[in-house]
Amino acid sequence: MKTNDDYAALVGLDWGDTSHSFAVLKPGETKPVRGTVAATSEDLHAWLEQLQQTCGDRPVALAVEAGRNGLLHVLLEHPWLTVYPIHPATSARFRLAFALSVPKQPASAPATRELAALVEQRCGAVDHRTALLNPLVALLKRVFPRLSR
Repeated sequence: MKTNDDYAALVGLDWGDTSHSFAVLKPGETKPVRGTVAATSEDLHAWLEQLQQTCGDRPVALAVEAGRNGLLHVLLEHPWLTVYPIHPATSARFRLAFALSVPKQPASAPATRELAALVEQRCGAVDHRTALLNPLVALLKRVFPRLSR
């Protein structure tokens, strides 16, 4: 299995209907080169040829969200590219995990304090219900073991 050092560059490609965004990171560099390429076959092939020349015909790793079969077929035509298709659900979870959060409103607002108190009460009620329910469920499983299967 290849490591990052085996590649002349690591590329992330985010496809779109009118243009594709990319980020190219070469070994030893700390910031990727970012840009866009038009979503036409001609422009994509031209960008890939330029990338191949820039990387000196060495292998390049390219990650792209799966789902655009036409784009994947174009990428697979280039033997110097190692294509890593990313499942769309994985990509979506990654975007959620690294999304910037909305700035919080001041906690001193009366509505915010009231909401915080209500949330705290609800959490307490859920914890109390769980503390009562768990022993009851455990007892029922001991008394009626066939029901717990």
